[in-house]
Amino acid sequence: GDIKIFGEKPSAVQKNDIGVVLDEVGIPESFTIKDINAIMKHSFTNWNEKTFYDYMTKFRLPEKKNFKTFSKGMKMKMGIAIALSHDAKLLILDEPTSGLDPKVCSDMYALIKELNEKDKVTVIMISHDIHAALHYATHILHMGQDIFFGTCEEYKKSEVAKGFVCDKCE
Repeated sequence: GDIKIFGEKPSAVQKNDIGVVLDEVGIPESFTIKDINAIMKHSFTNWNEKTFYDYMTKFRLPEKKNFKTFSKGMKMKMGIAIALSHDAKLLILDEPTSGLDPKVCSDMYALIKELNEKDKVTVIMISHDIHAALHYATHILHMGQDIFFGTCEEYKKSEVAKGFVCDKCE
């Protein structure tokens, strides 16, 4: 078959339209926030420096420290900030809350949900956190099989939910 993203073959899709967060962010260890911004504004034609620095403030990331000194959670926040600072229409997130404390994790999921609902950003999220997936997702795949499409409330009433109910739905 064919794969199309935004109606085009993947080779024709602009990288500006896709934000990716992997479990390893892949920033050189010696880079500071200023260095990261300088590289990204030359990598993405629609890089928004103000948005990036707003996320740095919101996520409380240290401006002058090298990336190698960041905790796993701080590195994940940096990856998310980069993915969200160039107006991507599609976000691909691999365990985006890995290493984050529960409060920040909850805030991150709320931010992702807001982007999806308000800004109509399509989000593909890979997660082992079934509770979060059920609470925030509308379409759930497991082992390549489509197991559910709908809201959290619809999930509770579905056959799929037998024996397992998301505690966030209650």
